[in-house]
Amino acid sequence: MSIGNNLAMVSHENRFILPKLETEDMKVLLTFIYQRRYILPRFDAVSRIGTILTLLFRDDISNFFKYWEVELINKVQQLDRSKCLSTIVECIRALVMVHSAPKGALLAAYNAALVTAADAWQISEAKGKKVKREKLKKEIGRDWPIVDGVIELIEDFKDSVCGVEKSKYVH
Repeated sequence: MSIGNNLAMVSHENRFILPKLETEDMKVLLTFIYQRRYILPRFDAVSRIGTILTLLFRDDISNFFKYWEVELINKVQQLDRSKCLSTIVECIRALVMVHSAPKGALLAAYNAALVTAADAWQISEAKGKKVKREKLKKEIGRDWPIVDGVIELIEDFKDSVCGVEKSKYVH
């Protein structure tokens, strides 16, 4: 028996197979199953994991996204903006996570990551260092079309961002 191509049941062996998940994705799933704790997945795994979580834990899925949003915001706020390149890269990863989630599920994280990335980009330019798309994409390690879109979004937004103090998001 199977549910689409995401979950296959092996009934005579009393187990199921998750063919779409990668090894690192299982940490999110198993931590919830055995400890009832939520952990943040890798930036490129939200869509994969979210699909499986929706199949297995439909009633708890909103709690995953609430936790992930708080964790993303805290992670972004702890970035050292003086390290412009690494800050922008981490914000791009956060924005990829946001775009991989259901629309509106991580809205506050979207705002925090976008503002922080634009702020770091401006700091870099103020120091006389030009931020290059190719270098950002190399640091991310994945060359996806969504990354180009996110970088373009940050470039467009950075002109309207000034030194705005960020406040801590409390859930």
